[in-house]
Amino acid sequence: MIGTIHAERMVDYNYRIFDRYRRSVASLAVLADRHKSWKPASYGFTLPGCSHTFNFPVAKLTDYKECMVELLESDNAFGWITASLGKTTHH
Repeated sequence: MIGTIHAERMVDYNYRIFDRYRRSVASLAVLADRHKSWKPASYGFTLPGCSHTFNFPVAKLTDYKECMVELLESDNAFGWITASLGKTTHH
């Protein structure tokens, strides 16, 4: 159920930004939980004669656990943020 709620929120936030600014929006889910297999990357539903699907990329901090040294030594601010978040959520 939590995966469905998260994926539905991704759709909501994407559409709210589009609705307000009338600009195309790229959405990215950054997940900091410890469940390696939990990666909701889409939300959709089908009704008679109608369907709606929203797919989005997912970056999971646990996927970068083996790269912490490289991330910290990089010149990329996103690398530093990823490494610092990974260290704070690692147990």
